[in-house]
Amino acid sequence: MESVDPPLEDLRKEIDRIDRAIVGLLIERTDVVRSIGEVKGDRVDGRLAMRPAREAVILRRLVAQAGDRFPHRVLVRMWRELLAATTRQQTPVSLAVHAPGDNPSIWDLARDHFGSTTPITRSESAGQAIRAVSDGSATVAVLPLPHDDEGWWLALTSDQPDRLRVFGRLPFVAGNGEEPRALALGRLEPEASGDDLSLLAIEADSGISRARLRGLMVAAGLAPEWQITWRPADPSQAVHMVEVGSLVGEGDERLAALQAAAPGEVLRIVVVGGYPRPLPPDQGASVEPL
Repeated sequence: MESVDPPLEDLRKEIDRIDRAIVGLLIERTDVVRSIGEVKGDRVDGRLAMRPAREAVILRRLVAQAGDRFPHRVLVRMWRELLAATTRQQTPVSLAVHAPGDNPSIWDLARDHFGSTTPITRSESAGQAIRAVSDGSATVAVLPLPHDDEGWWLALTSDQPDRLRVFGRLPFVAGNGEEPRALALGRLEPEASGDDLSLLAIEADSGISRARLRGLMVAAGLAPEWQITWRPADPSQAVHMVEVGSLVGEGDERLAALQAAAPGEVLRIVVVGGYPRPLPPDQGASVEPL
């Protein structure tokens, strides 16, 4: 017998059934998250409940499961909203965002990543956003990826044990290379997610070229991904911020190897952050309208 397509009304009922199941699972998931929060005790200990590495592992697994059957950017956006909401169940989260006039999309990046209902304030400068986290009026600062001769990130190079660190690069699913990118800062210790990046601040003699510095880094096992340079008033020195393709700790032997390879040229190295590597551009399927 020739098969016939089910009527539209039956298909819509199936959608309704699936929606009810999804809501039930979301409630079940929320209950489990609440129990996790009680076990972890972040609220009691005054810690931020965010776990960027754990979140990245979840998102990568979901994207792998979806394959090309569901667009990755949409899937990640949905789960970021869910992750943000359940994180706020455990500890308060608020944002200070610097979205300059020539880069207003930074505000949207912050919203997409940290949730549409997370409290957010606009900062007139990168320094103001950093101060908001330092004084406790916000828990996370979101700032545009800096360019050469932008020095706000030098505030991350202090020796204070509770200094702010970069813990995320936004967006988590890369676009076509032309979209804005941002960094997320807070009081979080980097954790390994299985595929990570680090930011290093390298004080060096101004005579060392970028090409030589990159060559020295590669030889030390620190593969550079991108690099910017800030030149202070003292012409004899420069400070480079370099993203490298692995998670680097303060006592990493590769840092010592880099300094040993260029005595008098590489003067000081500070790890200013570490975070999961964003996913590659979405090659997934599009969503068809109902």
